[in-house]
Amino acid sequence: LEYLRMNGFHVIPNIMSNYPSTSFSLPSTFNMEYLAPDSTVPYTRQLAEHNNAAQFLKERGYAFVFVGSGSTVMRGEEADVRFTNNDFYRIVQGMTLLGSFMNPRQQVLNAFSDIEKAAKIPGPKFVIVHILIPHVPYIFGEQGEDIGINRGIQETPQDMELYLGQLKFANRKLQESIDSILQSSGEKTPIIIVQSDHGVRLPKEWVPDDQERAVFRLRNFAAYLLPGKDVPPQEPWSTVNTFRFLFDLYFEPDFGLLENKYWPSGTSF
Repeated sequence: LEYLRMNGFHVIPNIMSNYPSTSFSLPSTFNMEYLAPDSTVPYTRQLAEHNNAAQFLKERGYAFVFVGSGSTVMRGEEADVRFTNNDFYRIVQGMTLLGSFMNPRQQVLNAFSDIEKAAKIPGPKFVIVHILIPHVPYIFGEQGEDIGINRGIQETPQDMELYLGQLKFANRKLQESIDSILQSSGEKTPIIIVQSDHGVRLPKEWVPDDQERAVFRLRNFAAYLLPGKDVPPQEPWSTVNTFRFLFDLYFEPDFGLLENKYWPSGTSF
């Protein structure tokens, strides 16, 4: 947090995701809308691919660049430039057990390297980066060391130790990426949004109540670098309003903000 604040980011307190899973959170965020109650995962993935935020900026002359580390939720199908090995990852995982041990670490490391390449693309650009750590599987130690494939789902205290180590590694790689983006941008500071799509699943030993754990999974992280604007988002804040806020701040289309609603386990509150 200190690194982000020293570099001019607004760290958003008490931000919440509107949904507890990537398949619903990402399309809601990038389309700036809540999803229909009967939305299926295949449908929400299409919403993520053909999203309103990217279309809004493409219509204003921005190239759409996608960087991914192997997500099955968003693959950058509509991107003008795409850095991803999703197809290779899926094929190899499907063909051989060895593939599932070979690829995840390199996928993540490649994606962090691709951020620097994306930052050097000339002209105005909208870059979406979706990297799957610190999400399971746990494959990095705190220093980036290989710890094998640990497919825990954050349901035990031991899983949380692995999660914390991978989170620390992710934080270090994120700092390196932000440094490279700022260096590539020269005197023109870019808008940077650092945001997770949902929170962590806590062990039942720590929080026995199922509903309380479900709500905790909506607790999110976000930090915004807003050059030329000293207007942090209002509280309470949720991810469906991220691009509504940004576009109103910089382009003045008057999207307005939606009322905050949350679906921790299929029921809104």
